[in-house]
Amino acid sequence: MTSHWFEGVMYTAYGDDSADETKQRVFAIAGLFGNKNDWHVFRSKWRMRTKGKSFHATDCDTDHGQYANTPHAENKKLYADLSHIIANSNLMGYSIAIDLIAYKELLSASLDKEAYYLCFGTVIINITRRALICIPRDHIKFTFDRNQQIEYNAAAIYDTIINKSYPYFKEYLDDEITFATNRTIGIQAVDLIARESMKLLDNQIGPVSRPTRLSTQVLQSCQRITFDQFRRAWFEDIVTKAASNNVTYPRSEYQEWLSQQGLNPTMANKLRYEIFRKSIASDA
Repeated sequence: MTSHWFEGVMYTAYGDDSADETKQRVFAIAGLFGNKNDWHVFRSKWRMRTKGKSFHATDCDTDHGQYANTPHAENKKLYADLSHIIANSNLMGYSIAIDLIAYKELLSASLDKEAYYLCFGTVIINITRRALICIPRDHIKFTFDRNQQIEYNAAAIYDTIINKSYPYFKEYLDDEITFATNRTIGIQAVDLIARESMKLLDNQIGPVSRPTRLSTQVLQSCQRITFDQFRRAWFEDIVTKAASNNVTYPRSEYQEWLSQQGLNPTMANKLRYEIFRKSIASDA
């Protein structure tokens, strides 16, 4: 019997030193998924182009690290070629970049550390939904980039998604998640996508407005890699709806959600519920 088990990988990226010195303006997470055959073909092409060396998007793009002594044009060519390998593969991806300034101004006082949680959960949910419409439908196993500061939270968010927020995912999501370093090709690939997602938003809202990067355009053109954004207007809508008494859904839905999550009816939790509802709507 042929296995169609899906493999998903995720990576996080903050603004790099060349774009956001304080790392307080933009945050992005990206994910890729595909079946074992898709990954096998992809890894072979990636390994051939990198000659088996670990790729790091920021270092390659800025001539740092192992790329410091390599000609700039050569580094750019490698980065561009790997972008095309992703775009020309059968893998599907999703990324989310968040305007941290707007988030902190509008929500952080009520939702401490929710910026990471919001993005992380959104990527998992979106990738899972996409995988569930693939034929044949099968299980998904996620691998996340190894980061000691987020591993516990990543596992907690994952558990909440499959046991509380989306219990019907449990049938298709593997019970366990794994973590890997940048030596893993899948992590290297989503590193590049996360960087492009971060740069796309930063170039739009940063102090210097810049056009969309060519690598981003390549990834967007394949129509299998989605670049989504949580910007100021998104958060303003959340705050407005949470503060309004004129809700457009039965209050029983909110009460049921509170019960499922084991939460009390506070303003902070009302904000969380509005984020949850909006995430569902944007992902449908």
